[in-house]
Amino acid sequence: MKLQEILIGNTPKAQTALNAFFDGIDEERILWYPSSASDYRDIVETSAPRQLLFEPPLYDMEAPNIFCHSDYFKKHIRLKNDVLFDDQKTVVRLLEKHSVSIRPEIDFIYKIDPKNAAFIDEAPVKPTIYFLKLKVESVVLGEINVGLFYFLFENYNLLEQVFLKNDHYCPAISRINLTG
Repeated sequence: MKLQEILIGNTPKAQTALNAFFDGIDEERILWYPSSASDYRDIVETSAPRQLLFEPPLYDMEAPNIFCHSDYFKKHIRLKNDVLFDDQKTVVRLLEKHSVSIRPEIDFIYKIDPKNAAFIDEAPVKPTIYFLKLKVESVVLGEINVGLFYFLFENYNLLEQVFLKNDHYCPAISRINLTG
Protein backbone atom coordinates (compact mmCIF):
# COMPACT_ATOMS: atom_id res chain seq x y z
CA MET A 1 0.00 0.00 0.00
CA LYS A 2 1.29 3.44 -0.89
CA LEU A 3 1.49 6.29 1.60
CA GLN A 4 -0.97 8.13 -0.63
CA GLU A 5 -3.51 5.37 0.09
CA ILE A 6 -2.96 5.60 3.86
CA LEU A 7 -3.33 9.37 4.42
CA ILE A 8 -6.22 11.78 3.98
CA GLY A 9 -6.43 15.54 4.45
CA ASN A 10 -8.39 16.81 7.46
CA THR A 11 -9.75 19.75 5.45
CA PRO A 12 -10.51 20.29 1.77
CA LYS A 13 -7.45 22.54 1.53
CA ALA A 14 -5.26 19.82 3.09
CA GLN A 15 -6.67 17.20 0.70
CA THR A 16 -6.02 19.48 -2.28
CA ALA A 17 -2.41 19.91 -1.13
CA LEU A 18 -2.00 16.13 -0.71
CA ASN A 19 -3.51 15.46 -4.14
CA ALA A 20 -1.24 18.00 -5.81
CA PHE A 21 1.81 16.58 -4.05
CA PHE A 22 1.10 12.93 -4.86
CA ASP A 23 0.07 13.73 -8.46
CA GLY A 24 3.70 14.66 -9.11
CA ILE A 25 5.03 11.32 -7.83
CA ASP A 26 5.17 8.21 -10.01
CA GLU A 27 7.09 6.00 -7.60
CA GLU A 28 7.24 6.65 -3.87
CA ARG A 29 10.85 6.83 -2.64
CA ILE A 30 10.49 7.45 1.06
CA LEU A 31 13.12 8.38 3.58
CA TRP A 32 11.97 7.98 7.18
CA TYR A 33 13.83 9.80 9.94
CA PRO A 34 12.70 8.46 13.34
CA SER A 35 13.20 10.68 16.41
CA SER A 36 14.00 13.56 14.11
CA ALA A 37 12.91 16.34 16.48
CA SER A 38 13.62 19.59 14.55
CA ASP A 39 16.52 18.21 12.51
CA TYR A 40 16.25 18.49 8.73
CA ARG A 41 19.73 17.37 7.69
CA ASP A 42 18.36 14.27 5.99
CA ILE A 43 16.79 16.46 3.29
CA VAL A 44 20.11 18.10 2.43
CA GLU A 45 22.27 14.99 2.77
CA THR A 46 20.13 12.81 0.50
CA SER A 47 19.13 15.45 -2.07
CA ALA A 48 19.82 15.06 -5.78
CA PRO A 49 22.09 18.17 -5.82
CA ARG A 50 24.18 16.65 -3.01
CA GLN A 51 24.48 13.37 -4.93
CA LEU A 52 25.96 15.23 -7.88
CA LEU A 53 28.89 16.40 -5.74
CA PHE A 54 30.24 12.85 -5.40
CA GLU A 55 31.58 10.36 -7.91
CA PRO A 56 30.57 7.62 -7.40
CA PRO A 57 27.34 8.67 -5.66
CA LEU A 58 27.16 8.24 -1.90
CA TYR A 59 23.98 6.18 -2.10
CA ASP A 60 22.93 3.38 -4.38
CA MET A 61 19.44 4.78 -4.85
CA GLU A 62 17.62 7.75 -6.31
CA ALA A 63 17.07 10.72 -4.04
CA PRO A 64 13.93 10.43 -1.90
CA ASN A 65 10.83 12.21 -3.13
CA ILE A 66 8.92 11.83 0.16
CA PHE A 67 10.32 12.54 3.59
CA CYS A 68 8.72 11.18 6.76
CA HIS A 69 9.83 12.41 10.16
CA SER A 70 8.57 11.12 13.46
CA ASP A 71 8.88 12.10 17.09
CA TYR A 72 6.32 11.83 19.86
CA PHE A 73 7.97 14.43 22.10
CA LYS A 74 5.91 17.54 21.27
CA LYS A 75 8.41 20.01 22.76
CA HIS A 76 11.08 18.90 20.26
CA ILE A 77 8.94 19.76 17.28
CA ARG A 78 8.85 23.39 16.29
CA LEU A 79 6.44 24.00 13.42
CA LYS A 80 5.07 27.42 14.33
CA ASN A 81 7.53 29.74 12.59
CA ASP A 82 8.11 30.19 8.89
CA VAL A 83 11.87 29.64 9.41
CA LEU A 84 12.45 26.24 11.01
CA PHE A 85 16.24 26.33 10.84
CA ASP A 86 18.91 28.88 9.93
CA ASP A 87 22.66 28.53 10.42
CA GLN A 88 23.70 31.10 7.79
CA LYS A 89 24.61 28.27 5.36
CA THR A 90 21.28 26.49 5.25
CA VAL A 91 17.77 27.84 5.83
CA VAL A 92 14.71 25.60 6.13
CA ARG A 93 11.46 27.45 5.46
CA LEU A 94 7.96 26.20 6.20
CA LEU A 95 5.84 27.16 3.20
CA GLU A 96 2.67 25.25 4.09
CA LYS A 97 1.43 23.11 6.98
CA HIS A 98 -1.63 20.88 6.66
CA SER A 99 -3.22 18.54 9.18
CA VAL A 100 -3.73 15.02 7.80
CA SER A 101 -4.93 11.72 9.24
CA ILE A 102 -4.77 8.03 8.60
CA ARG A 103 -7.81 7.04 6.57
CA PRO A 104 -10.67 5.63 8.66
CA GLU A 105 -10.63 2.33 6.78
CA ILE A 106 -6.97 1.71 7.69
CA ASP A 107 -6.67 -0.70 10.60
CA PHE A 108 -4.17 0.61 13.14
CA ILE A 109 -3.79 1.16 16.86
CA TYR A 110 -2.23 4.38 18.11
CA LYS A 111 -0.36 4.03 21.38
CA ILE A 112 2.62 5.30 23.26
CA ASP A 113 4.35 2.33 24.85
CA PRO A 114 6.19 3.12 28.11
CA LYS A 115 8.82 0.53 27.12
CA ASN A 116 9.74 2.71 24.12
CA ALA A 117 8.93 6.23 25.32
CA ALA A 118 10.46 7.95 28.33
CA PHE A 119 8.17 10.99 28.41
CA ILE A 120 4.68 9.63 27.83
CA ASP A 121 3.02 12.81 29.13
CA GLU A 122 4.64 14.75 26.27
CA ALA A 123 2.98 12.62 23.58
CA PRO A 124 -0.22 13.59 21.78
CA VAL A 125 -3.24 11.70 23.08
CA LYS A 126 -4.40 10.98 19.53
CA PRO A 127 -2.55 10.44 16.25
CA THR A 128 -1.24 13.74 14.89
CA ILE A 129 0.22 14.07 11.40
CA TYR A 130 1.23 17.13 9.40
CA PHE A 131 2.00 17.44 5.72
CA LEU A 132 4.63 20.15 5.30
CA LYS A 133 5.86 21.89 2.21
CA LEU A 134 9.42 22.97 2.86
CA LYS A 135 11.97 25.03 0.98
CA VAL A 136 15.60 24.41 1.88
CA GLU A 137 18.03 27.11 0.76
CA SER A 138 21.63 25.93 0.85
CA VAL A 139 24.69 28.04 0.04
CA VAL A 140 26.31 24.97 -1.54
CA LEU A 141 23.33 23.10 -3.05
CA GLY A 142 20.88 25.84 -3.97
CA GLU A 143 17.14 25.50 -3.43
CA ILE A 144 15.49 22.19 -2.59
CA ASN A 145 11.69 21.94 -2.33
CA VAL A 146 10.24 18.90 -0.58
CA GLY A 147 7.09 17.46 0.88
CA LEU A 148 7.50 16.10 4.38
CA PHE A 149 5.08 14.16 6.56
CA TYR A 150 5.62 14.73 10.26
CA PHE A 151 4.16 11.94 12.41
CA LEU A 152 3.82 12.80 16.10
CA PHE A 153 4.03 9.10 16.88
CA GLU A 154 6.26 6.85 18.93
CA ASN A 155 8.63 5.30 16.35
CA TYR A 156 7.88 1.63 16.96
CA ASN A 157 4.15 2.30 16.87
CA LEU A 158 4.45 4.09 13.53
CA LEU A 159 6.63 1.36 12.05
CA GLU A 160 4.50 -1.53 13.28
CA GLN A 161 0.97 -0.15 13.01
CA VAL A 162 1.19 2.09 9.96
CA PHE A 163 4.08 1.03 7.75
CA LEU A 164 4.39 -2.73 8.31
CA LYS A 165 0.80 -3.61 9.16
CA ASN A 166 -0.40 -1.98 5.94
CA ASP A 167 2.32 -3.53 3.78
CA HIS A 168 3.87 -0.14 3.22
CA TYR A 169 7.44 -0.39 2.10
CA CYS A 170 9.74 2.21 3.61
CA PRO A 171 13.01 1.71 1.72
CA ALA A 172 15.36 4.04 3.58
CA ILE A 173 15.73 4.98 7.23
CA SER A 174 17.86 7.92 8.30
CA ARG A 175 19.64 7.82 11.64
CA ILE A 176 21.25 11.18 12.26
CA ASN A 177 19.90 12.37 15.59
CA LEU A 178 21.49 10.03 18.12
CA THR A 179 19.55 11.43 21.10
CA GLY A 180 16.26 9.74 20.19
